[in-house]
Amino acid sequence: MSEEALQKSFTNAVNDSNLVPGLKMVITSNRPDEVAIDPTGQKSDAAFFHSHSTPTDDRPHWGDQIISVEFKSAVENSKYDAFDDADDVEGFAEAASRKKVRGQLISYAELLLAVQQRHAVFTLFVIGRQCRFVCWERSGAIATKLIDYYDDWERHRTVREGVRPARRMNELADPRDSDVNHNERDVEANELNEGHGIHGEFVYVRKMFADSLVEGWPRHEVEIVEGGKTFKFWIAKPHFIAKGLAGRGTRGYVAYWVEGDVFVWLKDSWRAVYALVDCEGDILGTLNGAGAPNVPTLLCHGDVLDLDVSVVVLTEDEKPPLPSPDVLVAHGEASSGQKLPEKILHRDISSGNILIYPRVIVKMSSLRLRWRGLLADWEMSKPIVEDEKPRQSERTGTWQFQAVSLLRANSRQRAGIPEELESVWHVLLYHAVRYLPSTLSDEEVALFLDEFFDVYRKVRPSRLNMLIHDVLKSLFWHYAVQKFDEARRIESKNSAMTAARSGDRDDDGSADQGPSTTERLLAQNMTFHGFFVGEISDAKRIASTDRSQKHDRVPTNWVSPRRPPPKVGTKVTETQSRKKRKVALQEAHLNGLRTEPSAGALASTRRAPSKDGAPMDPVLHPRGQSDLSHVRGYWMYGCLGVPNKDPCTDLDEGEEIN
Repeated sequence: MSEEALQKSFTNAVNDSNLVPGLKMVITSNRPDEVAIDPTGQKSDAAFFHSHSTPTDDRPHWGDQIISVEFKSAVENSKYDAFDDADDVEGFAEAASRKKVRGQLISYAELLLAVQQRHAVFTLFVIGRQCRFVCWERSGAIATKLIDYYDDWERHRTVREGVRPARRMNELADPRDSDVNHNERDVEANELNEGHGIHGEFVYVRKMFADSLVEGWPRHEVEIVEGGKTFKFWIAKPHFIAKGLAGRGTRGYVAYWVEGDVFVWLKDSWRAVYALVDCEGDILGTLNGAGAPNVPTLLCHGDVLDLDVSVVVLTEDEKPPLPSPDVLVAHGEASSGQKLPEKILHRDISSGNILIYPRVIVKMSSLRLRWRGLLADWEMSKPIVEDEKPRQSERTGTWQFQAVSLLRANSRQRAGIPEELESVWHVLLYHAVRYLPSTLSDEEVALFLDEFFDVYRKVRPSRLNMLIHDVLKSLFWHYAVQKFDEARRIESKNSAMTAARSGDRDDDGSADQGPSTTERLLAQNMTFHGFFVGEISDAKRIASTDRSQKHDRVPTNWVSPRRPPPKVGTKVTETQSRKKRKVALQEAHLNGLRTEPSAGALASTRRAPSKDGAPMDPVLHPRGQSDLSHVRGYWMYGCLGVPNKDPCTDLDEGEEIN
């Protein structure tokens, strides 16, 4: 029986016989949900729904599913069974086809746990005449052994549905006249409330709440009991959802606090249960009590029912994360422990744990609304104690931003302040490359971020690392000294001319002292053959122990993706726009780097006017040399702040490229 025929026959049998009272089974494999619900466009084969909310459009409706159903046709050797009942395995089949199916089931379960407020979700996995029930939760999955549903047709499961909030959420999402502009600006005293905060809600906060009210996404009322007091919050679609099925499953909401009649930031996460690991709410309470700056302000926290899931509610609101000096102030205060019972190390500095929010700043006699930074997510933090044993069996933190010393295989390095500051650097690098202008194309930016932050592989260090390090350092200071000395020469010449006219002497003594003696010695390496002889000899000695196979790394059929350079004498037509002409010529210059030199490859540059306007003699250079210096200039001088003149900037209409 084909998979499609199996779906129809199974669905009809369940519904016609009312095998699951109160629920109805519907095929959902024809169309995905709206992008706002599921941007990945996934489609489960079928699902159980409450009888009163059964969909009719053949879509998955992830927010309303009670049990997801996946069908696979019966194949010899259980080719599509994601699990294994054999006694000598741990339940997970390792064949490629079976692992692929398991990945499919995991993606459905991950989406269900993200959309719904569930302790666990269930999947009915049907394979021909047999089936399994799979329970998915944040700690993993549990699957039953295969069931022959023809003989054991009475087996089924029921799942409770969460409480839905009041319809008043739609009214709360509507803009109001009392909403406050969140842009940085001067603030009048009459705009402040008794707590020196702004009257009303910020515009961006209400909009974020309105954006969370997505049609098809369930709405919930969450209760937190702390100190005998109950806090109620209304939530819909999370603003942030952590990826992955296993793990803390963190979700962040712009929530409405019912008793306080105000919007807050609600964090919902599963926490690790270890003897010496504190709740994030307790840690934030300690930081708030000591007056630690630039950390979230705690409203309440607690576990939900009897489940090991914690909810922390913050009175501040989130915006997209950016690196901020405020983060260093918060980290410095916590790690120094000056006002705390003990020093605290954050241990999970990452892009997602840095937030910004608008805050009223009092400076002298003026009030100003400014965006300030917060260091959030302190659940991984721990006191700084000498010779303390690890509290958890696995390395904690976001590995994309962790220090190199912590990522090394079998590393026993403990996280400390240097490792934390290295994480700050990685966050700064990530956002600088992603959001600031640079010479990289968007594709190159995406590739770099993927390779640097998201790809993990074991890389054998190059035998030439030390050589490259020493030469680059000497090159850097060679150009730095060259730049400084040239600037000093021009400055001295101008000062002498000024002094000659005025009769004054320039003996201010306040000029920049420039590179140090050590830095000048490094620069002199580039004039000393013995430096290169020593470096290359050391590299050769180290490389002589390398027994790996060596081959040409450039494929023989490789072709440059750039356009070939124009031939000598090519005219630049007037029909080309100046912008397109510049881009084309820059590509030609860059492509010159890949042009293999040949006999007679000397060419004359165009005549450039001298200072007095007379044309200078043409300069002979190997083809590609000017291109090479142009590209290297961006790379080397970029660190030194030396502006490079683009060789294509002032090309005139109809001018020849020689």
